[in-house]
Amino acid sequence: MSTISIKVELNIDRDAGNWYEACNKISHGTDWKQRISGELRDKIVGKTREEAYEFLFPYLKSLYGEKKLELMQIEMQEYLQELSSEFANRLSDLTKHPIAKKKITLFITTFPRCPFYFDKGYIWIPATRDKKRLVKVISHEILHFQYFAYYAEEVICQVDQQKSEWLREAMTPILNDYFGDLTGNSERTYPIFEDLWQKLSKIWNQDKDFDKFIDKSIVLLKSYELKH
Repeated sequence: MSTISIKVELNIDRDAGNWYEACNKISHGTDWKQRISGELRDKIVGKTREEAYEFLFPYLKSLYGEKKLELMQIEMQEYLQELSSEFANRLSDLTKHPIAKKKITLFITTFPRCPFYFDKGYIWIPATRDKKRLVKVISHEILHFQYFAYYAEEVICQVDQQKSEWLREAMTPILNDYFGDLTGNSERTYPIFEDLWQKLSKIWNQDKDFDKFIDKSIVLLKSYELKH
C-alpha cells in the first residue's frame, strides 16, 4: 500500500497570489475574474501586484481573522490525511505508475480557482467543508502530476505543448471511474474542452487502459482542432 504525505496550510500570501493571478488572466477558456463581484474586481484587475495587495491583504485578513478558517484547516488535515492512501493507490492504479509526488502541500484559497505547481507539489484547495469537492479538486490535480511525470513529454514530442495541455484538462472525467464513490461522479472538464472529452471518452471506454488511452489520444490530437 502506498500513501501520500499531505500538509494543509492556511497561508494568506499564497491566497492573495491566487486572487491576483486569477483576476488578471484567462485560462482554459475561463475568465476567472467574472467569478467574483464587480466591487472586488475593481480593486484587483489591471492593478500592479503591489496595488492589488494593498487591498487584498486587509480584505483577506478580515476573512482569516474568523476562527472558522483555522478550524476548517484542522478538519481538512484530518480528513485528507485519512484519504492519503486512497489518493495514492487509486491514481497509481489508474495511471499504472507510482505516485510521482509523495509529499503534497495544500494551500487553502478563498478564491474560486485552484491552481497547482507540479515541481513543488503545491495544490490550492477551496475553503470549504464539502468533502466531495475537496476530493474532486485534489484527485484532479494529482492526476495532472501523474501526467506531467510520466506522459507529458511524449505527448509534447508527438503533437505540441498546447495540445498536451488540452489533453491534460479534457481527460479528467476519467476520474469518475476511480473516485466517483467519493465525489458523486461530479468531475467534469472545462466547457471549452467538452467536445474533446466526448471523443476521448470513446477512446477511454474501449480499453480503460491509461497507456493505450494516451497512445490513441495522441493520434486523435494530431488532427484535432479545438472548437471555440
